[in-house]
Amino acid sequence: MTPRPTLPRLDPAPLKDMARSLRFVAERGGRTLQKSLPLDVLPDPAARVADAALSTVLKVGQKAEQGVSALAHALLDDDAPPPPLDHAAEAEGEARFAAAAHDGLRAALAQLGAESSLVSETAARRAWASVAEAGAGQKDSATAAALFLALSAHHAVREAIWPEDMSLSPAEAARVAVFAVLLAMLADAAQFHGLLPAAVDIALALRADLAATAEDATRLAALFDEFRNHV
Repeated sequence: MTPRPTLPRLDPAPLKDMARSLRFVAERGGRTLQKSLPLDVLPDPAARVADAALSTVLKVGQKAEQGVSALAHALLDDDAPPPPLDHAAEAEGEARFAAAAHDGLRAALAQLGAESSLVSETAARRAWASVAEAGAGQKDSATAAALFLALSAHHAVREAIWPEDMSLSPAEAARVAVFAVLLAMLADAAQFHGLLPAAVDIALALRADLAATAEDATRLAALFDEFRNHV
């Protein structure tokens, strides 16, 4: 009997990114409509029709993400902790890092005030792959610095919806979120999710330093080394 060919393993990251994009567009569109056409100023019949239309738009995005997330969960354990940053060549490291980075960046942005955000898991995978190829054997703080630059270069944080009174610029918020995620991973990858809120607070206090060192891998590594034990 001729053996069946082995099918390549499906990468769920692009599927999840597609569904998340639909959800984000639906949320952003719903918010825009609510601001431009407040339901409370419409007469009753029109208000009910507009409210139903908004609900439908939001449900389309939510259903798309739920369906693809269910498939992705069957292919990858999304609850797995990120890999230690001193093991950049680990076989499953890329997928584990990308899933944790996606969830961590969204959580960090929410802590900073984002009402919703769009983060690319595919971009996070590309960032890890580029660093793993170039940085085997370097200190984990140097890997964190390289990942900071790579996540920024690959635009892992795509968009966010911010309140009108937001004090941080979108670029500043993205820097703070990326640094916080990597700082929590450095502090203790196994406790990443629990450490993230404290890491966000530290990164926010360092926002001026991050703006000054955002393109300098050596200074970024020094910041990671200095504050990793304060999380």
